[in-house]
Amino acid sequence: IFYYLRVKPKVVLNFNPKACIYSSIACRLLGIRFVNNISGLGRVRLGKGILGKLVFYLYKFTQNKARAVFFQNPDDLDTFIKTGLVQKNKAILLKGSGVDLSRFTPKESKNDGFVDFLLISRMIEDKGVFHFIDAAKLLNEKYSNVRFYLLGPLESETHSGISRDTIQEWENKKIVKYLGVSERVEDQIALMDCIVLPSFYGEGVPRVLLEGAAMAKPLITTDNIGCKETVEHGSTGFLCQPEDTKDLVSQMENIILMSHDDRLQMGHLGRQKIENEFDERLII
Repeated sequence: IFYYLRVKPKVVLNFNPKACIYSSIACRLLGIRFVNNISGLGRVRLGKGILGKLVFYLYKFTQNKARAVFFQNPDDLDTFIKTGLVQKNKAILLKGSGVDLSRFTPKESKNDGFVDFLLISRMIEDKGVFHFIDAAKLLNEKYSNVRFYLLGPLESETHSGISRDTIQEWENKKIVKYLGVSERVEDQIALMDCIVLPSFYGEGVPRVLLEGAAMAKPLITTDNIGCKETVEHGSTGFLCQPEDTKDLVSQMENIILMSHDDRLQMGHLGRQKIENEFDERLII
């Protein structure tokens, strides 16, 4: 509130769940116009449990006072309209945050006999990291030509965060290689055959999936809110059921058993989907 009193903005654009609540309250109190972008709901299940009920009423207090509310996937948009959290004439659907197609360009992986899978995310349970590791264990036992990688920041002190010791244990057992964090994720994506995100988190549209597909990599992700929008099952990648390791293994095996050329073709179809739907110039 004090910041807004000093800056005196004419309009505030709020992005991510906390800002869409707290900043919206400040804007209402000060009479400042605001626009919200609901980039997923995170771990919260609206109306479920004490936290879910609290968040529901905070959204109800704030969203209908916004000039417009952007949503990144149709499921969140429908939920907010059906529960009366936002008026239909204020709700606008965007295709995520988009992706920079001049930065994330197609890069073909080497035909070296190995199939490399990369999961990019914060290292938290909700992103499906444990399911990825369990799938890697099973596939390592069955195939000698597969490799698995993790890329993303540690959040061991947060809810469902995975510790560095746990990741080190996985590395010691040669299940996976942890690549740490990177300011140029495109350098790691370029080396991979497939990008995997078995998330059961309340996503908007995961940027890492857009970036992977933009670089012509097949995707494997869950039939989950926000994630499913990025994949044409069987064409640009594969969808699995959330929190279902067996199904994840099956979809990863589809990639392993494909020829290198077929994986490249699948990736290029994914690039076309991104160009047609998720180019950040279209979003803007």
